[in-house]
Amino acid sequence: MLSFGFVNNSHLYFMMLLYPPAKINIGLYITGRRKDGFHDIETLMYPVGLTDLLEVRLQLQGESDYCDLTVAGIPLEETNSNNLVVSAYDSFTSEHKLPGMKAWLYKQIPVGAGLGGGSADGAFMARAVNELAGLGLTPAALRKQVGLLGSDCPFFIDLVPALARGRGEILDPVAIDLSSYWIILVHPGRVIQTGEAYRQITPGTGLSDWNLVHTQPVREWKHFLVNHFEDYAFREIPLLEEIKTGLYKAGALYASLSGSGSALYGIFKEPADLSGSLQKYVIWAGWG
Repeated sequence: MLSFGFVNNSHLYFMMLLYPPAKINIGLYITGRRKDGFHDIETLMYPVGLTDLLEVRLQLQGESDYCDLTVAGIPLEETNSNNLVVSAYDSFTSEHKLPGMKAWLYKQIPVGAGLGGGSADGAFMARAVNELAGLGLTPAALRKQVGLLGSDCPFFIDLVPALARGRGEILDPVAIDLSSYWIILVHPGRVIQTGEAYRQITPGTGLSDWNLVHTQPVREWKHFLVNHFEDYAFREIPLLEEIKTGLYKAGALYASLSGSGSALYGIFKEPADLSGSLQKYVIWAGWG
């Protein structure tokens, strides 16, 4: 995250350049339906190197309590007013008088993919607002603030691997390091609606012992980790099951759907290429 200021035509502007990243879910269990309409989950969230690009400019001249957003890159069906970047800015205006801001968002993380791109954008915008407007909110306060935007958003405040429970807002940092592993993200170009995916799920039990993720080699994860969304996602988009099989054939130690889909990932001991038609679905590859 970069921040700087400059003077142009006698006006002072401050800018921040941010790179909201994608996340993957290492195991995902739906353990119950809540009275508030959400579901209880258990999942280990891990940030990866695919990012969006968010530039935010503080405009000292012009309308206050207003954020102007321009979006490029992957097309979005939502309007700017429904974008979590604008929602994050607006969430502060009930308690704080904010200067006007201009934001440019370049989307590289696919939407409807289970990679948390929208949540990352909203959380990073909240971090930018806190910094540029000098609000002085602590990380704990920011996590609470962005938790109103979406269940995944609090994870992107501290951005460290974490075991998420509750709606996803209860976070316990986890000392897991995949930096020596090669991760491939694959996306079939199809969208899975998260709300519909949850409606199709019958809650089950969580992982009996999350310490297994630390104590067992990555190649053993496939024997005890589950993503409860996979059965539904594979029925909706059969290609996803083919991709998962292809990841293992290419040498993945572990492969899984991320979130409710439709992206999948494979974890490899060394750099690998997917063969044949699967290669066209790769959206990012790099060290974890």
